[in-house]
Amino acid sequence: MFALSGQHIAMFALQTLTSLICAALGVGAASPEVQLGKTTLVGRDVTLLKQDFFGGIPFAEPPLGSLRLLPPVLKTSLNVTTFDASNFGFSCLQSSIPIAELSEDCLTINVFRPSGVESNASLPIMFW
Repeated sequence: MFALSGQHIAMFALQTLTSLICAALGVGAASPEVQLGKTTLVGRDVTLLKQDFFGGIPFAEPPLGSLRLLPPVLKTSLNVTTFDASNFGFSCLQSSIPIAELSEDCLTINVFRPSGVESNASLPIMFW
């Protein structure tokens, strides 16, 4: 059995709320794109919130096999030309989340930014 911390509950609530908002408010016709190395990330436009969303972007190698239970290993490239970043990545193993939304391969990041931002704009960053 897994114990849920306040942080896990808050993160799940935020992901659920964001998904509900995106579904309720709709997404725009043009998908935002950003170049990350040799890979184009294709996100989604959350029109009424005036935000671009890029989700499920791997920042570390999957903690499987020989990497299990070791510190994360930085992922330096995605090795694809186009990456679908229009949805959240899998959640790490924990209770109270449907099994279909869980995976050991869960070391991903979700990015929200204001729509229409220039590629060289300086933006604040918040993470937890």
